[in-house]
Amino acid sequence: GLAYGRGYRAPSIKELYLDWTPTFGPFTYTFTGNENLKLESSNSYNLYYTYTKQLNNKNNVSIEPAILYNDIKNLIGLSELVHFERHYINLKENKNITTALHINYSQFNALHVNLGISYLGRYLKYTEKFNSKTFMFSPIVNMAVLYPIKPIGVNVNAFYKYTGKRKGHYIEKVGGEEILQETTRKGFSNLDITLSKSFLAKKLNFTIGAKNILDVTDIETVNQIGEAHERNSQLWGRSFFIKTKYKF
Repeated sequence: GLAYGRGYRAPSIKELYLDWTPTFGPFTYTFTGNENLKLESSNSYNLYYTYTKQLNNKNNVSIEPAILYNDIKNLIGLSELVHFERHYINLKENKNITTALHINYSQFNALHVNLGISYLGRYLKYTEKFNSKTFMFSPIVNMAVLYPIKPIGVNVNAFYKYTGKRKGHYIEKVGGEEILQETTRKGFSNLDITLSKSFLAKKLNFTIGAKNILDVTDIETVNQIGEAHERNSQLWGRSFFIKTKYKF
């Protein structure tokens, strides 16, 4: 299949005016709005193919390779973290090209597995003077698994995601002249698991789970000579939860 999309987005009130200083662990970050943000516009293209195979009466597999390309003008986003500060800015140009492979395997009333592998390339033009020169590529892998333990009526859900290392930039003044500095954010993984069980003819549902089991809190970013540039907060620390739901 082939799909095309054209989109526009105006900056939100938060992106225009809101200033806030959240604290994550020992670090306090400053985020500031920008009243001069411009309208964002984009052209998107998606080329994909879906193959589905019935393995037998109970097993089914589908495979979908895809190529996606986005060309975004005046992308609204946050600047790179510098001295624990980020600001809403317009990127003059943001071009993304992604090659992806999605695999889905399912057994009737049993195991379900979704696997996604993608390789994302980004070209960024920050201003008329500064750009990333080439596409910067990074991998992403995610997997979702559902497994029902039938003898005890418990559904186990697991979600895993790996985000590979990613290149970035920030503009710095050196000797009165602005220069573009390159950074590298290290890769990281995240894992969530939940267990759920229904009672009273499925009217009552009880769920327990753990999020961010690998306890990822912040990711180190290093500059072009390998020195620590910043630590960027990505996720809350490991957490556990209990949830109940009743249908009347």
